[in-house]
Amino acid sequence: SIPASPASLATRTHKRTDVNADAYASAGAGVDGDPPPRRLILASHGRLMWFDVDTHKTEVIHEGRGVYYGVFPADARGDHVWVVSRPHNWRPKETHEALLLIDLRANRLVREVAIPSHFTHDAVRSGDAVFLANTGGGGVIELRLPDLTRVQHPRETTFTLKEHVNTLAPAGLPDRPHAVWALLHNLGPSKLVLADLATGERLREIQGVGNKAHGLVPWDGGFLILNSGEGQLCKFIPPREEEGPEARGELEVLWSDPSKTFMKGLTVVDHVAYFGIAEFGDRSTRDSSEKTADVAAFDLRSRTLLWRERVETRGLLNIVAAPHVAEWSTYR
Repeated sequence: SIPASPASLATRTHKRTDVNADAYASAGAGVDGDPPPRRLILASHGRLMWFDVDTHKTEVIHEGRGVYYGVFPADARGDHVWVVSRPHNWRPKETHEALLLIDLRANRLVREVAIPSHFTHDAVRSGDAVFLANTGGGGVIELRLPDLTRVQHPRETTFTLKEHVNTLAPAGLPDRPHAVWALLHNLGPSKLVLADLATGERLREIQGVGNKAHGLVPWDGGFLILNSGEGQLCKFIPPREEEGPEARGELEVLWSDPSKTFMKGLTVVDHVAYFGIAEFGDRSTRDSSEKTADVAAFDLRSRTLLWRERVETRGLLNIVAAPHVAEWSTYR
C-alpha cells in the first residue's frame, strides 16, 4: 500500500502527466538560448520563493501574507500554484486561513479561497482531490477541484492536538480513493497513520517513526522522513501488516547533522532528496525576518551529501517542493 516512486527526473521530463513534468528543467525561460533554470519552491514563515538547485540563487515569489505552507499545482502547465497562507501561530491576532492562487510567470497573487481549517500545515493534491492537514482542528480535510469545495464524509478522521498531524501523502489505493498517509509529529515519538477519510477509520497506525518528525516521501519500499528532533534524514520501512498493530518498523539514518538541527521540508527529484535545515528556536521567533535556513541536497543512490546552502527565508522554512514538476513532488 506504499505508492512507488518515479524512476527519475528523466522519466518525468520525457513523459507527459496530468501536470507539466518538464517544468523542473524548464521553469522560467532561459535568456538568449541559455538552458532554463532547475528550481524548487520554498515556503517559509515569511516568504514563498524560488531556489535554483544549480546556482543556489533565490527569487521571492510572494510575501506579506503570514505563514506560507503546503503548495500544489493549479493547472496542467505548472504555471500556477495554490499555497496555504495563515497567520503566525504564536498568539495570532486573526484566524483567517486561505489558499492563495499564485501565477508563477508573474510572481503575483491571482485570487484566494478561504479554507475551513485551523493552523493548517501540509496541502497536497491527487488528481481532483486536495487534502489539507487541519492541525489545529485535529484532522484531514478533503477539497475537490476546480472549485475547492469541501467533500463531506459520514465520519471524520480525527487526531488529537498532541498528535499534531503535519505531513500528508495520498495512499493511491484504488479501492480506497480517500485514503491518506498522515505523519503525526506527536510532540515527541512520532507516528504514521493510514486513514480512510471516507469512513473515518485508522486503517494502520505505526509507532516509532522518529522524533518530532516531518516530511513523508514514499521511497524504495519505505518512506523518507526528517527525524527533526534528532537532526536526521531517514528512511523508514513500516512493518508488514500481518505482523500486527504492535510491530515496529525499521528506521535507517541516511544522514545526520552533528549539531542536531531542526529539519523541515522534503522533496525528491531525480534520486536527490532536497530538505530544509534550521536552528532550533522558540515558536514566538519563527516569523522573525532575521531567521534563515539551509537547503541541503542528498544523493539517495551514492548516499552522499551533495551540498548545503544558506537561504534568506525570513522565517522558519516549512516546505521544499516542486509543484511545477508534478503534483506529487512532496509525496511520491
